[in-house]
Amino acid sequence: MDERALYDLACVERRCPRCDGRTRQIDKDTSSGREMREYGCEACGWNHGFDLGVALWKMMSDAKNRAPGK
Repeated sequence: MDERALYDLACVERRCPRCDGRTRQIDKDTSSGREMREYGCEACGWNHGFDLGVALWKMMSDAKNRAPGK
């Protein structure tokens, strides 16, 4: 299963790809400048981390630092 299909199943539909149980978000971290989320299934113990790209705060900070007059 490709990463996008896995994300849609685990995060959007909230279904575990291993046992079809319900998944939930375990952790969200943006401290690295990337939006990293971890989802898991309590029924079978499956978990997976997703890199969702540049964090919004990082984009805003970069844009502010590139603004004219800086």
